[in-house]
Amino acid sequence: MDVKAYTHDLLFEIGAEEMPSGPLYDAAQQLEVNAGQALRHARLHYRDLTVYFTPRRLSLLVRGLADQQAEETKTVRGPKTTYAYDVDTKEPTKALTGFLAKNALTAADITIIDDVVTATVTTAAEKTTAVLPALLTGLITSISWKKPQRWGSGDEKFIRPVRWLLAIYGAAVVPLRFGDIIAGNTTRGHRFLSRGPVTIAAMREYKNVLRGNHVIVDAAARRAEIVSATMTAADAYGAALIDDTVLAEVVNLTEFPNALVGAFDEEFLRVPREILQYAMSTHQRYFAIQRPDGKLDNHFVVISNG
Repeated sequence: MDVKAYTHDLLFEIGAEEMPSGPLYDAAQQLEVNAGQALRHARLHYRDLTVYFTPRRLSLLVRGLADQQAEETKTVRGPKTTYAYDVDTKEPTKALTGFLAKNALTAADITIIDDVVTATVTTAAEKTTAVLPALLTGLITSISWKKPQRWGSGDEKFIRPVRWLLAIYGAAVVPLRFGDIIAGNTTRGHRFLSRGPVTIAAMREYKNVLRGNHVIVDAAARRAEIVSATMTAADAYGAALIDDTVLAEVVNLTEFPNALVGAFDEEFLRVPREILQYAMSTHQRYFAIQRPDGKLDNHFVVISNG
């Protein structure tokens, strides 16, 4: 077993009330970009980073996260010598003493290069466990929503009320808080098909444990499942007409998709098919079925969340 990969993996999940489909795609993209930037800014090296999302969760998985920051050494420039020392007394001026204080330096640390005060500054490396709480809390607030909500008596905002936080580095819980929610090592499965909190021991088991609790956390896998199930369900009547826009929305309306076949009175087939298809896709998020002869069928496929 690759022990290093096990102990150096980060799993962070924001659990919330059902989030709207469209904004969820944008939020997942923001989380991926913001997380990468935050880790680089914190000088925390990692192997790879993945974001998953469902209507009830945004999840960040970071593999091979270093156990401490990279040490940073850089050259800083201060005032010119004409401003750094008093002309008459040759004593340091406020400009120089301020520069030294700001960078935690002493006079012995500075070097004059081209009449400019310079110094080499080394930033000490902190343990990853000390950096993560503020970094992960910042990721929650870094996601920009067009219509964020406040709930309870706090000032925290999110697209929907946050109900749980899962944060583990290796097998240890990352101590952080958002509003009145304290992070732990538990998540929640499907709202109706799973019972109670679900413990996650390590990131590597996350997807499988959720799948066992009726949640397909990978949107690409849900999409493939929906397409396959829709085509299979429609096969007895013809071919499913899978609209990409409707498909994209349905992917984010379900955590455990299941295809069902419905029907309407054949008399309605006298209505122009464009109107029927528009009503089914736009208002109901159904997938219409086309008969082998090219005509619209009175059956349709609907994706149930469970």
